[in-house]
Formats: sequence, C-alpha cells, structure tokens
Amino acid sequence: MKVGSWGNVIRFQVSGNKVLTFQNGMARATSVQYETHNTLYGAPRLQFVGPGTETVRFTMELNAMICRKPVRVEDAIRKAMLKGEYYPLIVGKRCILKNALITSMSTSYDIVIVDGRIMSLKIDIEMSDYN
Repeated sequence: MKVGSWGNVIRFQVSGNKVLTFQNGMARATSVQYETHNTLYGAPRLQFVGPGTETVRFTMELNAMICRKPVRVEDAIRKAMLKGEYYPLIVGKRCILKNALITSMSTSYDIVIVDGRIMSLKIDIEMSDYN
C-alpha cells in the first residue's frame, strides 16, 4: 500500500514484501518573517513581511529484510539532493510541501555483514519548501 512519495526517488510504502516509510513520525515546522523597525520613543515595532520557509524532518530505516537494496535507495536520495531536485512531498493524499528539496541528510550504518554489505541503515532527512 502506497503511503506517500517524493517524486520517483522516495516512494513510501508498506506491504508484505516491502516497507519503506518514515520512522517515529514526521516533524513539520512553519515560520513567518517579520521586519523590526526602531522607533524614536518606545519599543521597536514589528511588521509582517510574509511567510517563511517550511521544513520537514524524518528518519527512514532501511533494512535489507524489508527493503531491497537499502544502499541503492540511499544513493538515489543523495544523488537527488546533490542535484538540487525538488518534488512535491505527499503523505497519504495530502501535499505536505509543494516543491520539497532535501537540504540535509545523514546516514548511520547499523548492520554491516562480514563481506562489507550493508544490511541496515538509517537516514535522517531534512527538507525545505523551494519557492
């Protein structure tokens, strides 16, 4: 069952054969921009300028038992990030970010077997909305 997507690079899904989804939820932060104006007498005044950048953070656990070739998935995500690719971030039927791009990612390799194959890894991803 499809849970969501980020272009063709990340396809969140849960089925009997494959699990590729975020772990422990997804955090979303929204901000706005204000300009500070000093006044001659009294406290500075704030002026609303417009919306700020929205960010989303999540962790994905990729295990070879439930996600075929986790290193390939990691490589595809890193390649898209380094190219500056942006796509809609969809969760369920809801568009979370219209033009999401990856601003940072970090990977930890949890299980590496004798011949050096990575069997399990975690990827921390941060995305921002590209305007």
